[in-house]
Amino acid sequence: MIADITLPVSYDWVLLGSRIGIAALLLIFLWRVLVVVQREAQSGVTGGRLYGLGLLNGNDQVIRTFRLSRRRPNLIGRDATSDVVVRDSSVSNRHALVRFADGEWTVTDLESRNGTYLNDQIISNRAAIQEGDVLQLGAVRLVLMTDETGFLEGT
Repeated sequence: MIADITLPVSYDWVLLGSRIGIAALLLIFLWRVLVVVQREAQSGVTGGRLYGLGLLNGNDQVIRTFRLSRRRPNLIGRDATSDVVVRDSSVSNRHALVRFADGEWTVTDLESRNGTYLNDQIISNRAAIQEGDVLQLGAVRLVLMTDETGFLEGT
């Protein structure tokens, strides 16, 4: 003989508790979304212009573009795991790092073999870069561009 299972609380209370639990989880999720949106709005991550690096040829014409992330550092180098892969023997595997922080773009040389230059001036550590600035990594030249200057056209 199979015994009936009885709950110490009624089914209505279990149903109400599960509904309250789901509502609480939904509120926590929405609160976390709002926190992230507010943080991004304050740091300038959402909206605004999109940025990228344009690979220049010998005539200073952009022949290829690479989109930059504002959320995380962008590694430039010869290594296939780099965000901006430059296949040139004068570029180190991990040559430089471009990042967006505190409302500005910066470039950091990663102790590369041939150095990193910003507008023909060697940088020893980290330097701020702006739209139109030219980075030189070994024999390779890159220009910081925005979607307004057309970097998305060649992506």
